[in-house]
Amino acid sequence: MASVKMPTPAELKQVGSELGMNLSDQDVAFFLETMGGNVAAYNLLESLPDNLPVVKYPRTPGYRPEGEENKYNAWYVKTTIKGAPNGKLAGIHIEDQVDAKKCGHLKGKKLVSEKEMVKRIEAAVRGKRADRNFVIMARTDAVASEGLERGIERARRYRDAGADMIFAEAVTSLDEYRAFARAVGVPVLANITEFGRTPLFTVSELRETGVRLVLYPLSAFRAMNAAALKVFGEIRSRGTQKKVLGSMQTRAELYEFLGYRG
Repeated sequence: MASVKMPTPAELKQVGSELGMNLSDQDVAFFLETMGGNVAAYNLLESLPDNLPVVKYPRTPGYRPEGEENKYNAWYVKTTIKGAPNGKLAGIHIEDQVDAKKCGHLKGKKLVSEKEMVKRIEAAVRGKRADRNFVIMARTDAVASEGLERGIERARRYRDAGADMIFAEAVTSLDEYRAFARAVGVPVLANITEFGRTPLFTVSELRETGVRLVLYPLSAFRAMNAAALKVFGEIRSRGTQKKVLGSMQTRAELYEFLGYRG
């Protein structure tokens, strides 16, 4: 397929005019800057050869192969990373679960072998080329299924393979975080998600253990879902949203937050 050509400012203004929009020079510049990375990524993918290796074990219902059964796993990781430093990506997160992944706070997680995960990390290291600032974070789910010692052992192997940071999932105590941080010697991330296996430790408590990054992946999402259910329930029962206007962000508040002066 042909590569995508970025429109000129004049072309953008012409299209905008046909759609009834009066685009300013600032609007056009913002669009070109925003879309430039996407277009570059698309063109990079289009430039890859068509004769990519065939996956030996396709994903069929009821069967998920282990990592070792698919020798191209690491190849695909390398291909994914290869173009990333050319854009604005700062890093990548690689997990040691099998393809049929589960939430890290559920039971019954299955992991690939250390050998397979090390291959993934090594491929990512080669794929990131010479960008020393590109970060590879290795996540291990081993603590919940194999125990703390095995989790730390895996994390060390991942660090030695080239991981810059370690995501220690489903850790249940501050002592365990402290052990992780001391053992691996690279920044450790704590996933403080609600209603999971990890208690809701404070940032200060985690800092004291040596943890350097804290993730709150669903906090705002859960709050938004609860708010949405309340609003739609009100509309469905009363036929209007008037009673819940007080809990909403106003138009003025939104524009102020965004710095929008339309």
